[in-house]
Amino acid sequence: PRSTLFPYTTLFRSPRNTRSERGIILLTFALAFVFLVLVVGLAFDGGMLYLTKNKLQSAGDAAALAAARSLNTSLTQSAQITDAQNAATAFFNANFPNNYLLSSSNTVTTSLAYGTGNALHTVYVTTTATTNAPAYFMRWFGYTTIPITVTGTASRRDINVILLFDISQSMNNVQPGTSASACSLMQTAAINFVRQFSNNRDTIGMATFNDGTTSYAPTTDFNPSIISSINALHCTGDTNTAAGLNAAYAELQSLNNPTKLNVIVLFTDGWAEAITADFPVKMATDTRYGDSYSPYGSSSTLYSMPPSPCTDDLGRSYPTAG
Repeated sequence: PRSTLFPYTTLFRSPRNTRSERGIILLTFALAFVFLVLVVGLAFDGGMLYLTKNKLQSAGDAAALAAARSLNTSLTQSAQITDAQNAATAFFNANFPNNYLLSSSNTVTTSLAYGTGNALHTVYVTTTATTNAPAYFMRWFGYTTIPITVTGTASRRDINVILLFDISQSMNNVQPGTSASACSLMQTAAINFVRQFSNNRDTIGMATFNDGTTSYAPTTDFNPSIISSINALHCTGDTNTAAGLNAAYAELQSLNNPTKLNVIVLFTDGWAEAITADFPVKMATDTRYGDSYSPYGSSSTLYSMPPSPCTDDLGRSYPTAG
């Protein structure tokens, strides 16, 4: 029926229309709920995959660094490659063990490549790590696991290193908190340092300084030759650091190998108290400076200081008192 006041306005709605609208709302809510569950599920799976990949990448990078670092542990190249592969596997398993984050089928492979040209003395290590990460909500689409693969890289440049040792008397001082001298502590530290390098690949030489300098020829077969030389060091005399640095630099120049990393490592207590220099002595035949003695003239005005304790080869001081 229509209202007499508003003849064209319906006062009551049909119960059939109300039920239809309720059905549409329920259907829309159901579809939205399913879509929301799918989005949340995919977000959860994506977050877990992202976390797993990050952990796998960290383990792969650690494996590559460990492989490059382990190249110095053996004496032959084939043994060094085996050491690198074993180190990579050990570090990978330690950082990404089986069933970590419910993953499965973990593997890591290691390969080595040797540079050419300007990178001739550089070794490149590449690790490839794989795992199967579990899927949760994506199981609805038939995916129980998701494979993940990452690579890690590291490089190791061969080195020319000259060990420069201060063997002056001051190195015999006993160090605070110990019963050992700086000289003996230096020897122990240097030997441990040498063992960090790759025999037959790196080159190590040494030089010592006190009143003078002594150089030891660099060699790639430094274990045990350099270690024996370090053990034989004795500390005495003054500290001529500048001469020592010059001797070490001369050893690097003699190698003349820019494709390797060239380094001087200085062991010292820091007290430089001697210097090597060439001070010319005024000879009697040198007539450049007059001193009133024959055959010198007295017209020179190059010096005006008081009488000097320095003498010429005849024992005469310059300038004279009168």
